[in-house]
Amino acid sequence: MKAVCIVQARRGSSRLPDKILKPIGHTTALESCLKRCLQIPGIDEVICAGVARDEEQPVFDIAAAVGASVFRGDEANVLSRYHGAAVAAGADYVMRITSDCPLVDPGVCGQLLGSVMDGGYAFGGIAGFPHGLDCEVFTMAELDRAFRETTSSMEREHVTLGIKNRKENSMLQLVCPQQYRELQGDIRLVLDYPEDHAFFDTLFHLAGSAIDDMTWLEVKAFILRHHAKLQQNRAVIEDWKQSTAAIMNKARSEGIEVGCGYDEARVEWRFDG
Repeated sequence: MKAVCIVQARRGSSRLPDKILKPIGHTTALESCLKRCLQIPGIDEVICAGVARDEEQPVFDIAAAVGASVFRGDEANVLSRYHGAAVAAGADYVMRITSDCPLVDPGVCGQLLGSVMDGGYAFGGIAGFPHGLDCEVFTMAELDRAFRETTSSMEREHVTLGIKNRKENSMLQLVCPQQYRELQGDIRLVLDYPEDHAFFDTLFHLAGSAIDDMTWLEVKAFILRHHAKLQQNRAVIEDWKQSTAAIMNKARSEGIEVGCGYDEARVEWRFDG
């Protein structure tokens, strides 16, 4: 069974254009994200799924330089981009990660992948971790079905809406244990706003190259130790919540069930450090 990690990446962004190519310390968000994805246990191939336009070439150059495969697809129809990349790779399972998460954790992703595959689930996600560790896993069969059946623009843009809100699917949630959640609401590890870029640039400069191999708990401990210098993006947390709520409201207006109440299995994340 082949498991493929597909990282969606594009230069465009309404809040922060070129965000994944902007320097953060010694690297970029895209490079850091892809290098971490290449370390995920159980992943057979990492694919940078970008946009088929000439101006996107710097994205593919970085991907090739770190050892990731590349796929060029449609900008707006992200579902078709994922499906095309997965078909080209011959995937049986697909992990979805976005390139604006430079500190995605290989251990968390690997445990989610293993739990989904071992349990025979159609979909798996995480809960209770800082925003920016986000990853999802789903079967190729479900991606095929979503690609064939989806007519909603929301489901074409937000790849997994049509999978995780399908009641008949068996789903798993990898949950962060309560003892690791202290002060988590203050920690935001995704690059979306200018304030996020200021945060990451400071963090990567402070930590240096050592951050490349840090687990999410080590990153969290480092942030807490240097809390006074790493306040740049706290103010955008509420705006992000409102933006997310607006996306969900739009989905409901298109008749998409959001949080439809499926009975998902829950597995606690294990700290193996």
